[in-house]
Amino acid sequence: LKNKKDKISYLNIVIEQAIILLAFLLQNRQSLIQTERNYLDSFISSMIHTQYTSQTELIQKAKVFKWDIHFPSVILLIDIKNSNEKTRLSNYYKALDSGAITETIANVCEIPHENIKTALYNNQIICFVSVALIIDLPTKLKRASEIFVKYLKKFGPVSVSISGKFFNMVEISQAYKEALLVQNIYKDVYSEQQFIEIYKDLGIFKLFHLIEDKEYLNQYIEEILGAVIRNDQKNDMNLIDTLQSLITNNMNMKKSSEDLYIHYNSLRYRVSKLNELGVELSNGSKTTEIAVALQLLKYLNYKI
Repeated sequence: LKNKKDKISYLNIVIEQAIILLAFLLQNRQSLIQTERNYLDSFISSMIHTQYTSQTELIQKAKVFKWDIHFPSVILLIDIKNSNEKTRLSNYYKALDSGAITETIANVCEIPHENIKTALYNNQIICFVSVALIIDLPTKLKRASEIFVKYLKKFGPVSVSISGKFFNMVEISQAYKEALLVQNIYKDVYSEQQFIEIYKDLGIFKLFHLIEDKEYLNQYIEEILGAVIRNDQKNDMNLIDTLQSLITNNMNMKKSSEDLYIHYNSLRYRVSKLNELGVELSNGSKTTEIAVALQLLKYLNYKI
């Protein structure tokens, strides 16, 4: 090119062509990624609904997605709360594309990336983890969850629920239901806060969840702990916390006073006050009722 004017003119054309080509390539890539996601979502849906007749077939089809399924495995459900549905979906894809979940679990649990698969299913992130060689599984999964939650919380409050182990393809559906039950129970317990919970730790909450009319649960709390709750609201004596500590420590006064950071004599005074309010700590069956009522307080996210 002989003059500057021609250079600028031709250069503009070249840049414009390059931009068009780049946009075309990016669009094709995005289309390919979405197609792969759709195939994976369909595959996972078939797994959860037990539509495969052969476990060998399931394992071989998983290899198409660079996924080595081994049993036993567990399911993690990861929910990112966001009021805007469009933003919510965008955040899920950003979380998946970052690879933070897979990378963290692989590092903490010391397993290959191919033993982990994350995808979007029913408006939540679902994560399958093969756990055959993992020692101290609950601790490691919770630790991994804590790490990737720190990364994901920029998108909104994050909740993680972890199923029990499943040992074959028939049990996948049950494992998914377990993780979903944890989500459904603790989303009310923790309100809008984030949480990491495991199915095996649900305990008596599984029974509470079966009672649809929560007024019955509130009535039970009133019968067992009503006087104590009203006293705490009026005098701020922390008697509910005292009860929880005593039951946790099997009525060990010394250990409870240490946990509550109060003098032993202060604890004795609180116990005396509880007796005045009709709380019988020397009666085994009554203590069981108190323990159940305390669990109900947590389940119903009671504010004292």
